[in-house]
Amino acid sequence: MTKDKVLNYGYDMRRTIMPRWIGDTVSIRVSWVERLKEYTSSEGYKLGRIIKFIQRGLRDTTVDAFSDECLTEPLSSAQEWVLLNIYLGSEVPEILRKKGDDEKAPEMLELPKSFQNKNFDPIKMMEKMNPLAFMPRGKMFAGSNQTLEDAPSSPENEDGDILDS
Repeated sequence: MTKDKVLNYGYDMRRTIMPRWIGDTVSIRVSWVERLKEYTSSEGYKLGRIIKFIQRGLRDTTVDAFSDECLTEPLSSAQEWVLLNIYLGSEVPEILRKKGDDEKAPEMLELPKSFQNKNFDPIKMMEKMNPLAFMPRGKMFAGSNQTLEDAPSSPENEDGDILDS
């Protein structure tokens, strides 16, 4: 039987190799990520269901294969958050990809008030909200200490929007 590995993440969402007794970390078991993958493969990729599944302790009483308790204790809010970010930060599942539709970006009817501040940088705000989205994919699970400044820059289109490579 394979041993269930524990991964430690800092509150900045970066994986750390430091033991949890040295610094503040959020511990995630690899088996949790695998159970979440099995659940979405079985039940679909509806974001609301995925979030509820995580909040309910990786359990869904409406599905026989996932109805039993599987955790000895509830997940902390930070563990739920990190688990969701690990799962969602990996890649968009093939079944959800809709070329053309995914590239449309509907305009907001009214921009948030923060956009009126001339010092506001929406890209920096998004980076703080989800550092995994701005981290090179190869470094996401490598436990690297690479910073965003060290990462290769993304090309931009004629409007100055960052393009995915």
